[in-house]
This record gives sequence, structure tokens and C-alpha cells, in this order.
Amino acid sequence: MTIANGTLVRVGGVTLAGLVRSRRKRAVLLAGSYAAGWVVGPRGIQLFSVTGIESDSPVLREGVPVTTATLSWTAAQLLVLRGLEVLPLPRLVTVPAYAAALALVEDQVSASFERARASAIERADSAPA
Repeated sequence: MTIANGTLVRVGGVTLAGLVRSRRKRAVLLAGSYAAGWVVGPRGIQLFSVTGIESDSPVLREGVPVTTATLSWTAAQLLVLRGLEVLPLPRLVTVPAYAAALALVEDQVSASFERARASAIERADSAPA
């Protein structure tokens, strides 16, 4: 099984963020690793992303989806890391275990989301007006 480079970057960010105590540093690590993973590719899990912006500005067309996906990923991972903190196990066990599981399933989850999105678009396009 191969793991995409973007996934490795995102999972590395999750691991580092989980070992840092400061919430602000965690957020910066998570957001930075997600954005870097987006650039390295493939994009990964997008819990919420605004797309389809029609603008002459490439910054808006490309920047808004990256920003919204990064913010949703960061918020979700902050919640997960907070949940891992309350477990009775040490963070040196829970965080790497979660990161390893995330690395294994991220590509499959992303593909499932993408198939569902494509199916919804297809249904919307074929619906009578």
C-alpha cells in the first residue's frame, strides 16, 4: 500500500500538533500542514470547501477552496486532538496511533467523498428544470 505525499504531510502535521501543548501552535501546525499537503497533492479530506467561484482573479478561484478546506480540517483535527487528550492513555501513544490510522484511511475517505460529490452533481445535472 502506498500513501500519497500530501497525506504524509497532513499526517505529519497532525502528529506534531498532537504533541504540542499550545492550542495556537496546534492550529498553525494543522493549517500549515493541510495547505502544504494540498500543494503537494492530492488534496485529501475536505470536510467543507467553497468551490465554483467565478472570478477573473486566480487568487479567489484557487484561494477560497484552499482556505475553507484548511479551516474545516483544522477545526476537525483540533476537536479530535482534544478528544485524544482526555483519554486515559499517554499522548505519545494515542496521537501516533490516530495519525497512523488517518494515514491509512484518508485516501479511501477522500475517494468516497469525491464519488458522492460527483454523483450528486450528475443527479443535479440530469434533474428536470
